[in-house]
Amino acid sequence: MGSKFKIRKNYLYIAILTALLAFPIVIQDAFLVHIATMIFFYALLASAWNIIGGYCGQFSLGHAAFFGLGAYTSMLLLLYNSVPLWAGMFAGGLVAAACAIMIGLPCFRLRGPYFTLSSIGIAESLRLIFLKYRDFTGGAVGLEIPRFGSNPMIGPYPLPHKFLGDPILYFQFDSKIPYYYFALGMMFIMILITSRIARSKLGYYFLSIKEDQDAAESMGIPTTRYKLISLLISAFFTACGGTYYAMYFRYIDPDFVFALSLSVEIALVAIIGGLGTIFGPVLGAALLVPASEEMRAWLGGTYAGAHLMIYGLILMIAVIIVPEGLWPRLRRLIRAKGWWE
Repeated sequence: MGSKFKIRKNYLYIAILTALLAFPIVIQDAFLVHIATMIFFYALLASAWNIIGGYCGQFSLGHAAFFGLGAYTSMLLLLYNSVPLWAGMFAGGLVAAACAIMIGLPCFRLRGPYFTLSSIGIAESLRLIFLKYRDFTGGAVGLEIPRFGSNPMIGPYPLPHKFLGDPILYFQFDSKIPYYYFALGMMFIMILITSRIARSKLGYYFLSIKEDQDAAESMGIPTTRYKLISLLISAFFTACGGTYYAMYFRYIDPDFVFALSLSVEIALVAIIGGLGTIFGPVLGAALLVPASEEMRAWLGGTYAGAHLMIYGLILMIAVIIVPEGLWPRLRRLIRAKGWWE
């Protein structure tokens, strides 16, 4: 029965992967491709958050700090030095990891909600800093990826060089399909990393810290070190998501990339899907992103902000009905029905 279950599950994975690869070619609808891309994007961010929040039990409501640092680092390197966003993505991840060390070292030595509060404070501080120094960051005007051959702008000031290069190297396309496949690839990489962590000694250390930090310390686990490791992994990939956002939308501003609402949305996708699970963030993104986009399109123009109220109501109901998340409930249902066993 065990081998049969494995074969059937592998066939399911192959079928899902084939369908996802064929989707933008078969379904030639730009809006649906955009929705699917956003699902992968938020699944990536929620999976990265899940490393620190779901497996290690350290709730962050300021992950927009790492997201914004990734977006701005890569964008500024592109505009000032014509560094491709591919390279800027890794640079942004390293900058976010350095910020994570500065947050984690003092806060992880304390008990209680200090890390959560400090993460919110850091994100808000960065938002205000990037708004203030507009001559360098563009301020509230934000930054935009210019067309090739034009002068890049920082706020109202043009930089003294042309934006030149290969569109493929700089990952700038007119079609949404390349962005779809890149987001899909990033999501799968994050799933594989999460799966590897969950089945490793590192993952068991994370879970032991989440369940009982005192017991973990009594067993000789250096809890501060491993909480910091989980934050570094989470911050790096969240920053990569920030660079992808800059790639895809070609525009960033501090009021979005450092916003508290973004941090909360990332966390809620993971919470609704299922904390400490591999596929929970993916399921959460697959349900919440289309609902959010549909409500925004339906109500946003006529009743500004109404979609946010309905979205929040749906989230509260889901948390009350399924507090452990949707993926654990779905997994138990599948096993109870014997569909895989």
